[in-house]
Amino acid sequence: MSLARLLYPILFAIFVPLAILAQRPTYILLGDAAAVCLTGALAVAAMMAVVYRIVRVWLCPDPAASVAAAGAFGAVGLFYGYREFVVAGRLIVAHPIPVLVVGCAIVGVCAWAYRRGALSRLFSHRLDVERYLTVVGAVLVVWSGAQVAVHEAAGARALARSELVRELARPVPMRARGAAPVGDSAAGRARRKRDVYVLVLDEYASSNVLRERFGFDNRPFEDSLRALGFRVPASVRSNYAITLLSVPSLLNFAQMRPLADEMAAGSRTSAPLNYLTEHNRAAAFLKAQGYRYAFFPSTWFPATLASAEADTQYDPYRGFDLARSIYRSEFDTKLESVTMLSAFRNVLPSAAAVYAEHVARTFAGVTAMAGSARPTFVFAHVLMPHSPWVVDAACRPALARDLMSQGWDHSPASHAMLRDQVQCVNEQTLKTVRALIARSQPSPIIIIQGDHGTEESLNPPLSDTAVPDVEQARERFRAFGAYFLPGGGAAAMPESTSVVNVLRHVFSYYFDADLPPLPNTMYYSYQLPYAMTELDDDFRVARPKPVHPIVARRSSSAAAAVAASH
Repeated sequence: MSLARLLYPILFAIFVPLAILAQRPTYILLGDAAAVCLTGALAVAAMMAVVYRIVRVWLCPDPAASVAAAGAFGAVGLFYGYREFVVAGRLIVAHPIPVLVVGCAIVGVCAWAYRRGALSRLFSHRLDVERYLTVVGAVLVVWSGAQVAVHEAAGARALARSELVRELARPVPMRARGAAPVGDSAAGRARRKRDVYVLVLDEYASSNVLRERFGFDNRPFEDSLRALGFRVPASVRSNYAITLLSVPSLLNFAQMRPLADEMAAGSRTSAPLNYLTEHNRAAAFLKAQGYRYAFFPSTWFPATLASAEADTQYDPYRGFDLARSIYRSEFDTKLESVTMLSAFRNVLPSAAAVYAEHVARTFAGVTAMAGSARPTFVFAHVLMPHSPWVVDAACRPALARDLMSQGWDHSPASHAMLRDQVQCVNEQTLKTVRALIARSQPSPIIIIQGDHGTEESLNPPLSDTAVPDVEQARERFRAFGAYFLPGGGAAAMPESTSVVNVLRHVFSYYFDADLPPLPNTMYYSYQLPYAMTELDDDFRVARPKPVHPIVARRSSSAAAAVAASH
């Protein structure tokens, strides 16, 4: 008897995570999906082997394999469809253990009925059903796998062809020998170099946005930073509306706008942007200056989960923890929310607790970097105060909040949760920078940067072809920025700047890099990162974004239809 026809439970176990990956490949790591597919396949195979051994005691050898495959197939359906069964059926118990017990009982009853001859006719047709399910499962796996492969191939091609990637791989230009230094004196530079800390606080809006839109006065935090010697410019703008573009722009001190000319407007591949984040020019420049690169990963944003360029990648944990494994990426969290794993939420630490702990450990780890023997460049991406709201103002985990359903609901409660999270981030940021300044000799360079503003007015997101109005653009592009630049660097920082120019100023002032400031131009894109709309200084559309060919064809067809009707 061929066993290939019994592969359908394994194929369907692989198909579901592949389908999730195919739907949103930009924000999911391929390695995460591969690990889940492999784990699912092994788990289903082990289940089939165990059931086969048990059923053989009750049945003759031939149908035992079919019963094992059918039972595993039912378990796969229950595992992936558990939430839908609970919500839609209302008759399914709300915990998987009783369901599994009932499932085992059903298998036992079927085995007994077979021995009594009641199911002989049903099993006589099992071969056709098994072959059909296996073929269907194989087609689904191949189809989803092909979608993923096409996306990965497109990303690899885009990366290989990118002129911007090649340009940013070149050495940073330096001022000619003998040119007058702008920043620290020559004697000062001969001493130990200053540590450089870049802390990206995700979706941290300017104080004006927080006050005008959410009724939160952030001036006490800014005043505390100024008392420590920070420069908090009156106007800091993000050049892009999404983290995917803003973080590589910051770390490469370059506009990502050239990618819009290299990529199709409708492309969703993030390969060039992820590459420029990981292999960023700031790290390469400072490592060439003798710095050690210490990388602090985020909790779930794919581009900042790991870095092959880092000399040290901070790991806030030791050993294996199921909750941390589930909530370490958007993909794993999505799986948890739609599968039977969601029934174990009360047993495991909440996602809020995991995220809050990760952020607290990140700040503590950054603090511990102060005073190291070798000059160090530290980059940390903290996914706060970005939603979901996971902490209160005292940084205690908000255990009762459902993270997957949480978002901007334009309510006073949502505003209050945002304010709580901002206050928590403020407290931890102040504690960290105070320690860095006190423990560092010479005084460090500290960059605290919001990658963009909040998005309440953009929620739900605009369509692929829509552009923001002035209010939406003002909220999204006005970001927080504060800079500790000792030795005269703070005074030289302009009162109005944008994210792309922050490190250009730092490297020009302290390291004699020949990096004149770039225009503070803003580009809006959201769901399609490369379909960029240029905005002017008043947050109005200055230059329309390119229209994706599919959209153009649809518009032309609609216009032709209207003309024909007249």
